Amino acid sequence: MNDIVFHALRPQPLARYLTALGAFRALAREGGPDPAARGYWGEDGFHVLTRLGREEIIHFFLERYAPSPIVSPWNGGSGFFRRASGQETETNRAVGAIEAGDEPRLAALREAITRARQVLQDLGLTAKPEKGAKEELFLALRAALPDEAVLWLDAVAVWTDEGLRFNPLLGTGGNDGNLDWAGNYAIQVARLIPPRAGSPRPAAARAWLEDALWGAETPPLDDGAIGQFDPAGVGGLNQGTGFEGRGYVNPWSFVLMMEGTLFFAGATSRRLSPASRPMAAFPFSVDPSLDRGDVAEEEQSNEERAEIWLPVWDRPAGFAETAHFFAQGRARWGRRNALRGVDFVRAVRSLGVDRGARSFHRYVFAVRNGRNYFAVHRDEVAVRRLEPVHLLHALDPWLDRLREVSERRGAPAEWREALRRVEEAVYQYSAGRTGLAAVMAAAGRAERTLARTPQAAREAGILPLAACWRRGAGLHTLQQWIAAVDDGSHEVALALALSSLGARPARTGGVDAGGRPAGAPVREYLEPLDTGAGGVSWAPSSRRAVWGPGPLPANLVRVLDRRWLDAMTETPDTPAAAWIYGAGRGAALETVAAFLDEAVDEDLVTDLLHGFAALPWETVERAGRTRQGGDAPTDPARGRREGAAWPAAAPLFRHYAVFRSLLSERGLPAEEGDEVQPRVDRSLLALVAAGRLREAYLAAFHALQAAGVSTTLTPTGAAGAPNLSPAQAQRLAAALLVPLRPGAERTLARYVLRSREEGDVDRETGTVEAS
Repeated sequence: MNDIVFHALRPQPLARYLTALGAFRALAREGGPDPAARGYWGEDGFHVLTRLGREEIIHFFLERYAPSPIVSPWNGGSGFFRRASGQETETNRAVGAIEAGDEPRLAALREAITRARQVLQDLGLTAKPEKGAKEELFLALRAALPDEAVLWLDAVAVWTDEGLRFNPLLGTGGNDGNLDWAGNYAIQVARLIPPRAGSPRPAAARAWLEDALWGAETPPLDDGAIGQFDPAGVGGLNQGTGFEGRGYVNPWSFVLMMEGTLFFAGATSRRLSPASRPMAAFPFSVDPSLDRGDVAEEEQSNEERAEIWLPVWDRPAGFAETAHFFAQGRARWGRRNALRGVDFVRAVRSLGVDRGARSFHRYVFAVRNGRNYFAVHRDEVAVRRLEPVHLLHALDPWLDRLREVSERRGAPAEWREALRRVEEAVYQYSAGRTGLAAVMAAAGRAERTLARTPQAAREAGILPLAACWRRGAGLHTLQQWIAAVDDGSHEVALALALSSLGARPARTGGVDAGGRPAGAPVREYLEPLDTGAGGVSWAPSSRRAVWGPGPLPANLVRVLDRRWLDAMTETPDTPAAAWIYGAGRGAALETVAAFLDEAVDEDLVTDLLHGFAALPWETVERAGRTRQGGDAPTDPARGRREGAAWPAAAPLFRHYAVFRSLLSERGLPAEEGDEVQPRVDRSLLALVAAGRLREAYLAAFHALQAAGVSTTLTPTGAAGAPNLSPAQAQRLAAALLVPLRPGAERTLARYVLRSREEGDVDRETGTVEAS
């Protein structure tokens, strides 16, 4: 067996991919020169394992190849109709010459032309038919044309209850605007194979063939159009040495490209179930996603018709196997066929596609040059399992509804943009380029967009993201999500901790099943929601939602203040800390220090917080599996993260340690040895947020004294507390909302407690006076 490499045939552009399929089809189909040939894709082009040598392949195409019968008599440029003026076109001449000729290699194409012309005559059509007549003509042609010619009809369109639905690969019925591919096919066939037997073929035919298959030195090419399949070859502005270049086409490339499109027929009409969308009837074709992938802004189109995902395989496969592979066109995401590009990429990464493919090349049919479309290569995605991709199923109900509503006429543009960002994040994550946290950030941003108009969202039937989580994800899935999104960054750690506030579910009177005070889920403070036993719904009149425009620190202060107020109202006889926090996950001190030092991306934290807050943390907390262990004291010169400084190095951290110690859920050791929780008034938050540290320190000192805690704070030290800028003060107050790991609270206590054995702890590693 010879391994013949067609070096010119690669997955990009689409024209070359189709040419590879067409060349393989001509060589390996039944009646071809080598039905036992097998094809596959290599890094250097398309390979064919065959008993034929290169010269034998060239001889076959030049002397024996019989073009497939491809006709489109429903189109005005098909060669079956003359212009209104009666003028004969080049397409008319080519179709007429083939029909009147006697070349044996063109017998099948000649018969298809003759039968098609008879059907037109029987229907009384002398001009391009309108829509209704086109459908009648299409059905008549299916009954009259030879089986081999019907293959082209199946590649062009599928019949549904709503009429004809066209394959996006072949435009709107085998044409791209005024360009009819069957008509141009007739022109190129007649150029390569003279319709009159015995007529000499063009002198350049061999050179064209070698150029088409192996990329030999380019022979002179004639003017021609290739349409959407090769955007670089259509001509137009800046496409040549002059101001406007012309399009050129290699006749062999065009003819074999058309042969390649026949792989997209076969079983297409049987793949359309009553529940399917018409686009899904065609192999590897889906509706376009709203995302733009990695395409530059100047390359983006305002309109996209469809996407097609073309498989590349590296295991040799015969013609029948390859034809079956395309006829099935299998791509499933979960229990449904892939309907959009964002589904297809997830199908690829969850192995919901046939295993023979090595990768898929994603093409988008985008509007260019008026109403013409170009097949733009967007991406290549390897067929390789991404284990956590199945977690995205939990988002589908919410995402599907948002998509359905956003695509309606008159839907808010900001909803559509929010959807686009989520789909782009899902795509990029599924392709292996970002982490799962990016998906949650995009979902959180979309949720925040919806929350700005909760009444409109409710009327549109878009449930809050939290409602979809409750319906679609069990405990195991939630635990997997939490593990998968934690990428070790401060932003994710901070958002996870904040989003789990109120994880202990309240039963009655602000008390959980164990009798502990329990605050409301933090999501109620971020968005106007009603979180009750009946589920989560929009609550436009909510007074608890305090999140608004502005920076992250300002909003965190609002949430803390409101939770503190609710604690005083709901559980006035118990310390406020249990209501304020009650978290299922705590942050490390290094994360808080990074926030205080302005070393986190606060916009990202905001997005992540709104996304993570939708998780039913009360379910996870009830299982008791997410609370971390304590932070054991570490070397003061090093934090837990490589290269991180000990938190005391952060300018605001020492002040934070003092005030946050007062809000410890577990209390502080009193002089008698029992743990007590100092009674701290809500006014302390106002003092800190206003930057009035002297008064705040004095209030802290009195609270500790009243609780019987031996502290290093003194009234004298409080008098020396520094002034803070408004931004610093607000950030310091905001940090108090962050729930901490149990060990972190014990570490912070060292900043305010007097050591019984050693006296005051060194300021750099432990207790700090107010100075």
